[in-house]
Amino acid sequence: MLLMLAKSKITLLHPHPALLIEEDDIHHLIIADLHIGFEERFKAAGVKLRLSTQAMLNEITEICTQQRIDEIIILGDVKFTVGRVSALERREVPIFLEQVSRLAKTTIVLGNHDGTLSTLIPRGVSLHTEPHMIIRDICLLHGHTKLPELLTDVSRVVMGHIHPTYLREGSVLSGKHVWLVLKVRREALWSKQSGVIEIYVLPPLNRELSYVGFAGRTGKIISPIIRRALKGICDALVLTVEGEIVGYVDALPYVI
Repeated sequence: MLLMLAKSKITLLHPHPALLIEEDDIHHLIIADLHIGFEERFKAAGVKLRLSTQAMLNEITEICTQQRIDEIIILGDVKFTVGRVSALERREVPIFLEQVSRLAKTTIVLGNHDGTLSTLIPRGVSLHTEPHMIIRDICLLHGHTKLPELLTDVSRVVMGHIHPTYLREGSVLSGKHVWLVLKVRREALWSKQSGVIEIYVLPPLNRELSYVGFAGRTGKIISPIIRRALKGICDALVLTVEGEIVGYVDALPYVI
């Protein structure tokens, strides 16, 4: 049996790859997939890219100016390397996070690229101790792990990780990041539950990732949540970051 909680309000903050959760009088800004330091990978190959940190900071600042934000929640992959810290990350991540924390309370839910992130965290920024966070009826997580068991109070999931990108040959939108909003039968995610749950998949905050080889399908769905969800899709909505409808269930093969 599902226990009904008062719902928090979710708003997609077009034209930003960010989401607002309003919990009574508390406003949470949700972002994901910053991949600070990814440029170093290309520098080693002789390709020089402009750092993306300032553009991301400008976007967060713009949102915080437009909205009354009490807390910024980053759903993982703050940094780029896995299992180590690059020289660029060591320089850029603490400065970036310190500047973000001046805008609002800042909390990070760890992603699969964040195993060594704790060594880079400045004062004023919190690492969430669990792989997921619950705000009323909403479960927030990066998306690289399974959903926790027995989330009977949860009616919505917000995640990042998969960098949803529309890839359809001949389309002017091909290569663009998109939002995914899925309605999924709960039994696809938890075998002993019934009803429907909504899943919101954030586009990456780092817009540069669509231009430098991070947009593409390998034939493998990298999120266990999405792998399970596809077995129970009831409905779907694919939106551009600007808020234009790309398609519905029929558009999923071009994204997942």
